Amino acid sequence: MPESDRSNAEGCSVALIVSGPHVDPDEITNRVGLEPTFTRRVGDRLPSGNRSIERGLWKLSIDGPTPVGAPKLASELARTLLGRLPTTPEASSQLHRDGDVAMGFVFGLAPLLTFSYELDAAVVQRLAELGASLEFYLLDGSEKPPGRRFGSSDGQYTVEVRIHGKDLDPGDVTRALGLEPTLSRRAGEPSTRGAKRVCPEGVWCFGVVREGLAEMNELARELFDRFPVGSDAWAKLCREHAVEVRFSFIVGTSTGHFDLDTEMVRKLATFGHSLVFSFFDFEE
Repeated sequence: MPESDRSNAEGCSVALIVSGPHVDPDEITNRVGLEPTFTRRVGDRLPSGNRSIERGLWKLSIDGPTPVGAPKLASELARTLLGRLPTTPEASSQLHRDGDVAMGFVFGLAPLLTFSYELDAAVVQRLAELGASLEFYLLDGSEKPPGRRFGSSDGQYTVEVRIHGKDLDPGDVTRALGLEPTLSRRAGEPSTRGAKRVCPEGVWCFGVVREGLAEMNELARELFDRFPVGSDAWAKLCREHAVEVRFSFIVGTSTGHFDLDTEMVRKLATFGHSLVFSFFDFEE
């Protein structure tokens, strides 16, 4: 993450970035009619002066509050940023031809904070149209930029499809999809074994879990290879209940980064549901 991409310590920064050896920031600015917040040109000298830049960069970013307790704020910031771009298919495809397109999120957090945020289906679909990847950086103030990659050390990492609704019967979902869930609860059952708190609605989950080393793109691909997306039974469940794809991280730090590549963003857009990202401190 370049020095200029840092967020403030208690906020969220969302950026659309086009980078590559043939990226001319001035050409992109003229084409989209928007002044970027940061650029780098091939051949410019780095601040250290030791070497020249080999990849041009054009970045448009906005800042907002960290969506702690309000996970939909991440989607709102992304929609605001994407809404500034031209919406024609030609403009979308041209950005991808210029270079690598990515949407980056940088969150400034308190250390070891349980934290969730959401990207709605419309945002994911728009990013797929742009040929963009997704990049996520979490900072707790102790390390900038974060060199640690989530999934490269101790922790538990999960990618799962979660179906839920007041009238959902997990047994019906299991029979319709032909998959045994990794977790299921009926409305009114204890949320966990022995707990006093009960589930307000039925829940059916199917996920892939890894301990220690894990790569989120690989986990998501393994999940979708086993999940019957496109079947009539799946379409019926989507019409009748709420569905989301959840990425969960149980880790000992809130400083780190991970990404979802262009292919995975397209696959998630085809899936057509919100993405939820949750981080938990494994010492809690």
